[in-house]
Amino acid sequence: MKTKVLFQSTHNACRSQMAEGLVKHYLGDRVSAFSAGTEPTAVNQKALAVMSEIGIDISSQDAKLVDEFEEESFDFVITLLEKVEDKCDVHGAISYCGRCGKDCPHLEQTSHGGERLYLLGFSDPSQANGDEEQVMAAFREIRDAIKTELLQLFERT
Repeated sequence: MKTKVLFQSTHNACRSQMAEGLVKHYLGDRVSAFSAGTEPTAVNQKALAVMSEIGIDISSQDAKLVDEFEEESFDFVITLLEKVEDKCDVHGAISYCGRCGKDCPHLEQTSHGGERLYLLGFSDPSQANGDEEQVMAAFREIRDAIKTELLQLFERT
C-alpha cells in the first residue's frame, strides 16, 4: 500500500502544488500525494511554469480547501509555511516540526489520528519582489528546496 501524504499551505497555489507534483513525479510509485489550503485560490501560473521547466506538468491540479480532506486519513500531513509562528490548521494527532525536530505547538491537534505532521518552512514565492526574472528565480529556488527536502524525508521513511 502506498504512503499517503497531504501537503498544506495557505492558498494551495504555489508551495503545496509544487510539492504534490514533485512527489507524484519522483515518488509516485510508492507515495500518493494531495494538496490543499486554508484559503485556496488558484494554482499560480509561475508555479506551473517552473515545474514545467523540469518536466513536471501540474496543470491538471487545482486548489482545494483543506476541509475537503476532513474524512481522509494520511500517513503524513506536511505544512509548508514560512514562519514557525504561522498557525498550521491541519488534521492530526501528532505534531512534529520538520524544522527543529521537536513537537510543534503551532500544529493544531484535531480528531484525526496516526499521521506524522511536519512543518517545513519555505517562503511563499508569490510574495517575491523584483523584476520578472528575479521572481521566477525565487519560484525556482523554492521548487528546488522543496524537492530536496521531500526526497530526503521520504528516503528516511
